Amino acid sequence: MKTKEQPPTALFPMAFFKFTLALTAVYFLGFSWYAWKSFNEFEVTEKRGFRLYEISNDISRVNETLTMSARMAATTGDLKWEKYYRELGIFLNSAFEEAAKLDPNLYIGTDGKAINKTRKKLAEIEKSAFDLVRKGASNKSLKLSYQRYFTDAETLLFSRNYENLKDDYTKGLTRINSITHERSNAAIKAQRLLGFWAFISVIFAMPIFIAAWLNVLRKIKYYTTKRNEAEEALTESERKYRNLVTEINEGFFISDKKGVITFANDAFARINGLDKPSQLIGRPLLEFIDPKVRKKVAEVFLNGLETGEFPKNVEARIFRKDGSTAFVQISPDIYTEGRSLVGIRGIMMDITERKAAEEELLRSRNDLSILNNIASVINHTMGMDELCSKILSTLKSLDMFKPGLTGSIFMLEGEKMKLVSHIGHSDYFIELHMDLRVGDCLCGLAAKTGESIISGDSVTDPRHTVKYAGKNRHGSIVIPLKAREVVIGVLCLYVPAGFDMDERNIELLKSVANQAGVALDNARMYEETKKSSLHDPLTGIPNRRMMNTFLEANYAKAKTGGKPFSVIMLDVDHFKKYNDTLGHTAGDRVLIQVSKILTDVVRGADLAARYGGEEFIIILTETDLKGAGIVAEKIRRSVENNTEVTTSLGVSCFSDDIKDGEELIKKADSALYEAKKTGRNRVEVGV
Repeated sequence: MKTKEQPPTALFPMAFFKFTLALTAVYFLGFSWYAWKSFNEFEVTEKRGFRLYEISNDISRVNETLTMSARMAATTGDLKWEKYYRELGIFLNSAFEEAAKLDPNLYIGTDGKAINKTRKKLAEIEKSAFDLVRKGASNKSLKLSYQRYFTDAETLLFSRNYENLKDDYTKGLTRINSITHERSNAAIKAQRLLGFWAFISVIFAMPIFIAAWLNVLRKIKYYTTKRNEAEEALTESERKYRNLVTEINEGFFISDKKGVITFANDAFARINGLDKPSQLIGRPLLEFIDPKVRKKVAEVFLNGLETGEFPKNVEARIFRKDGSTAFVQISPDIYTEGRSLVGIRGIMMDITERKAAEEELLRSRNDLSILNNIASVINHTMGMDELCSKILSTLKSLDMFKPGLTGSIFMLEGEKMKLVSHIGHSDYFIELHMDLRVGDCLCGLAAKTGESIISGDSVTDPRHTVKYAGKNRHGSIVIPLKAREVVIGVLCLYVPAGFDMDERNIELLKSVANQAGVALDNARMYEETKKSSLHDPLTGIPNRRMMNTFLEANYAKAKTGGKPFSVIMLDVDHFKKYNDTLGHTAGDRVLIQVSKILTDVVRGADLAARYGGEEFIIILTETDLKGAGIVAEKIRRSVENNTEVTTSLGVSCFSDDIKDGEELIKKADSALYEAKKTGRNRVEVGV
C-alpha cells in the first residue's frame, strides 16, 4: 500500500513559535509607545516654553501701547482711541488666558493675585470712563473723567505688580527650560534602556524567527510544489482528455438543456457529413435525425433530462449534408458542472456497417430458414407429386415472389419434359407444356445446357419460344435440377418484367434447386423401388404382396360396410408344356400378353396381379358373384382370341361366413380346380 506523503517537520513546536512571536510583539509595542510618549512630551514642553516667552513679550508691548492709548483718549477725548484701547484690552486678556492655560503655576502666590485684582479694577475704570462718553457728557467732565481714569490706570499699570509679573514670566521660562531639559535627558536614558532590551529581545528571538520563517518557507515551498504538481497533473489530464475526445473514432458531443450543440469533436462532425466541428455548434442535436423517428428520440432525451436516466443506447438513421444516410447509435448521459444540470453529453457511433451486417445476417437467417424448410419437406416427403407441390409452396414465402408465385417443375423422361407440378398457371399453359421437349423454350434450354437462365422480359427475349395470346409479360428464372451432376428436371419461376435479381437471391434459388434436385431424384428412386417391390418385374402388374394388401383392405371394407367384392383366379392352360416346347422367351411373351389383357379389361378401381408362375388374381371391388362371372368369361374369350393359349378361371365372392381374405382365395382356387378338372378353357363359379 502506498504511504501518503507528509509535509516537512517544523524545527520548533508551533506553540513555542507563537509564544516567542507574542513576547517579541509586546516588546516592540512597548518600546514604540514609550518612545512616542517621551518625544511627544519633550516637543510639547519645548513649544510651551517658547510660547510663554512670546506671550510675556507681547504683554509688555501691549501694556505700553495700552497706556499710550489711554493717555490719548484722556487728552483728546476722541472715541476712536476707545475702540483701539478696547481691542488692545481684548488681546491682553486673551494673552493672559493663554498663559494661564499653558502654565497655571505662574499665577500662584501674592503677585499673581494682585495682577488679577489689578486687571479687574482696570476693567471697571474702563467701563465707567467710556460710559460717560456714550452718555454725551460735556467736554470738561469727559476730560476730568479721562484724567482720573488715566491716573488710576497709570498707577495700576506701572505699579510694582507688573514688574513682579515680568519677573515671574522670566523665572517661569527658566524653570520650563530646566524641566524640559531634565525630561529630555530622562527620555533619552529611557530610550536607550528600552533600545538595549529591545536589542536583547531581538537577539534572543532572532534564531526562533529565522527557524520559524525557514519552516514557513519550507512549507510554502512544499505546498507550492504540490500545488504546481497538482496543476500540472490536472493540465495533463485535461490535455489527455481533450486529445482522447478529439482523436477517438466515436463522435462526442455536448448539448444544452434545449438540445443545442455546444461542443463536438471531429468524429461527430464526420459522422454527420460535415468537415469541421464548428459547423455543428449552435445547431439542434436532432437536426440530422430521420424525421420519422425525430419526435420519439426527442421524447427519450427530454425524459432523460427530467428523470436523470437515459436508455443505454438509442439507434436512429441520420441524413447527411450530401444526401447519404447512415445508421448511428447514441449513448446519452446527464452532463453537469458541480451540482448544476448543464445538458446532455454522449457518444455517437456510426453503425451503418453493423446494420448492413445485421440485415445481411437476417437475410442469411431467412435463407437458412427456407433451406431448412426445404430440407424438412424433403425429410418428411417421399412422394414425387407431394414433394414438388411443397417445394413450390415453400418458395412462395420468399419476398422476391410476393404477392404471389407463378412457377412449375419439369422432370426429364429421355428427351421429353414432363410437367409434374405447377402453381399459378392457367390450364392453357398446362396444355401447351404437356409435350415440351429438351431444347424448347427457356426450360428446355436450361435442361439441355445445365446452366441457369435469367430472362428479364418474355416479350423481347428471343429464347422464349413458347408464346400464346393473352400471355402476361414477365421475367423468368430457370434453374436446372441436378442429381449426381446430371440434369433430372427444371425449376421455372416467373418474376415481374425488368425485375432486378441480385446475386444473393440467385444463389439462394440455386441452393434450393440443388436440394430439390437431390430430393426429387430420391423420390423418383423411391417410387421406382416401391413399384418394383409391389409389381411383377416381367409383366409390370402388381405382384402378390400388393395383391395381399389390396385384398385385406377390401375385405375390411366389405366386413364393415357390407359392400360385396369378388376374386377371380386365372391359370394358363398347359403352360409348362408350352414353355418347354417353345422356350422361356415365348412363355414370358405369353405371360405379358395375358397381363395386358387383364389390365385392359378390369376397371381402375380393380386390381389384376400376378399370383405366381402362370397364375393371376383379379380382385373386383363392389362386384357380386354374378358380375364377377361375366368379367371372368370376358377375360377367357379375350385370351383365347388374342393369344396362342387358353385359360381356366375360378370365381368366388365375399360372404359373411368368410373369415378372411385368404379363405376367399381358397374358394376361388377350388373353383379353378373344378374348371381344370372339367376340361379347361372355361369359367367355374364357386358356391
